[in-house]
Formats: sequence, structure tokens, C-alpha cells
Amino acid sequence: MVVLSVGTLLTTPIWATMAKKGFIPVDDRAQFEVSVRLPEGSSIASTEVVTERIAREIRQMDEVRTTLVTVADNERSEDNVGRIYVGLVNPDQRTFDQTEMMNRVREEVAPHQPPELKILVGEIPDFGGGGFSSARIQYNLSGPDLKKLEAYSTEILAQLKDVPGAVDVNGSLVPGKPEIGVYVDRARAAELGVSVADVAQALRLMVAGGQVSTYSENGEQYEIRLRADAAYRADPSTLALVPVLSSRGGTVPLGDLVRFETASGPSSIDRYQRQRTVNIMANAAPGYGDGQISDEVQAIADNLGMESEYKLAPIGQTKEMKRMAVSLGTGFGLAFIFMYLILAAQFESWVHPFTILLSLPLTLPFAILSVVITGT
Repeated sequence: MVVLSVGTLLTTPIWATMAKKGFIPVDDRAQFEVSVRLPEGSSIASTEVVTERIAREIRQMDEVRTTLVTVADNERSEDNVGRIYVGLVNPDQRTFDQTEMMNRVREEVAPHQPPELKILVGEIPDFGGGGFSSARIQYNLSGPDLKKLEAYSTEILAQLKDVPGAVDVNGSLVPGKPEIGVYVDRARAAELGVSVADVAQALRLMVAGGQVSTYSENGEQYEIRLRADAAYRADPSTLALVPVLSSRGGTVPLGDLVRFETASGPSSIDRYQRQRTVNIMANAAPGYGDGQISDEVQAIADNLGMESEYKLAPIGQTKEMKRMAVSLGTGFGLAFIFMYLILAAQFESWVHPFTILLSLPLTLPFAILSVVITGT
């Protein structure tokens, strides 16, 4: 019996490796979302057209009840990002569960779209706000140099896409956003009586727009904002004609004060604890666990040989999953101690509680084995 018990305990790491691990169990809530990202610089109108077309294809799938399209509604209000909320019929009326329906969108809809589109399928986030993504596997790569962060993250994402079971692989650093740099000739501006603040204010009004009045209707008040038409605010030749007030009277064309340079850059630069960061996100395909994909991400980063200033740390659900594993071990140990003290007081013996509690560890391998057998 002793040999059999010890042998059973030694199988625990084997079952733990085979078991699927995650922070939140996979649940069928009859809903998920599809994120569509167009090339940087795309307009809201083009994003709406493309996202609506994909939504129509999803609605044609059996067991899809409804779709809802929103554009530029993420935390950065990006014009080239659209989202499709997909509502499914009730689980008892479906052949496929929610996870299988999400995988059908990945396999039947996404591959037939233009290659420049980035399509990601995910659950409706359980965590609201705080920068959490709907991805179940999330890591934060931080460091001082943005170019090295881009190189490291690109390599990690490329290797992660080849990992079996890793789907919706994505990174938060998106290069290639077109931009126009405006550089003020300070000596020339001072000579003409124009301050840098005046140049910035004129550009802000023409490009970003400004509130000029308000409009009231049915008890609601709306802002009236004014800015240049889209055809003029993105062309340096037309922006050069913008008049800027001079302290010496009259106006000066913007082209006499500044130098325009066309370039491209990242769509956004994220920071965490005063460090530049790139978020690496992924989901697990049906039949794979979040913990398995999470371990692969960490292994890829460890084998990359990154410089010491660059760190990869779990965030979101991945961070909570790792904390939960530590907390579970601590709770298990404390429960063992407290139960021993209770049994020692009950039996008035320091020996008999051991004979009872020694059977407790044997529950662990069978508990994990039940997870493996049921595939949960």
C-alpha cells in the first residue's frame, strides 16, 4: 500500500502537464466579438464598409442570431479598427458550442479576407477597463528602446504563430501609421511676429477641430465643432495656406513659418511604470489550455536572449492565473496545518492526525486526472 500510494503521488506532475489550465473556465455565453483592423491611415468610412461586409458573412452562418458593428470605439478611438459583436442562439438550440463557433469564424471567414486585414476573434472581456484585452493570454514586454521592443516583439509573435493551439496572436505595437511632421522655423516666426503657440493653435483648429458653439434640442446640449474638410487637413500643400495671426497685424501663411515632413510611426506608444511596453496577446484553440500557450510564450522569450533591460511579464488573466497557482499551494498548506491542529485537539494526540491527513495528498492526482478525463 505504501509503494502504491507513493507511486500514485508521483504521477501528479504527469497529470498536471496533461491538464488544461486557465484562470477562468471556458463558458458558453452565446456571444463573442470579432476585431477587424485595416491598414494604418484608413478612414472611418472604409473601416465601416469592410467591417459590415465581414459581419454579413458571419450572419450567414448557422446558429448566429445577430451581429452589431461599431467603428473606432476602442480606448484609442482608432479610425481603422472595427468590432463585430456576435450573438448566438441559445446553447440548447445549437450543434456547436461558443468555442467551436469562434473557431469556425477563424477558419471559414478570416482566411477569405484580404491579407492586409488583421482579424481577431475573442470572448467578451470579463475584465472591464484598466487596459485589459479580451485575449486570455497576455504578456507585457517592456524596455527603454522602442526599436528593440519592436524587433523582440515581432520575433516572439512570429514564433508564437507557429505554436500548435495558439490563435489570435497579436501585438499592441502597430507600425506604419502615416504622419506629417510640422517643424517651426523659430527665427522666421519671431521675425514675422508669430509665436509657436499661435502656429499650434491654427493647426489644432484646422486638423483636430475646435468647439465654436453649442446646439440644444429636446433638453440635450450638443457641441458644434469646426475643422477643415478631410481633403484639406491631410495635404501639406493646403495646410501651408492656413493663415496665422501676427502680433504685428495681419496674417502670415503657415507655409512661411514651418517645414512639413511626411513620415510614418507607431499607432501608439504604451507605457507601464515609466517603461515603454508592447503587449503580446493570444488565445488558445479548442482542445488546448491557456497555461500551455502561456508557457510557450515564456519559453520563446527565454530563448530569445534579450538584453537585461528588457523584461517579459504576465498581465491580465495570465498574471492572475500565475498568482492563483501560488495562492492555491499556500492555501493547501495552511489548510493542512489548521486541520492538523483541529484533529490534534479532538483526538488529544499529536500522532493520530497524521494517520488521517496522510490520505489527503492522494486526492490531488485523482482530482487532476478527473480534469484530464473530462477535458475541462
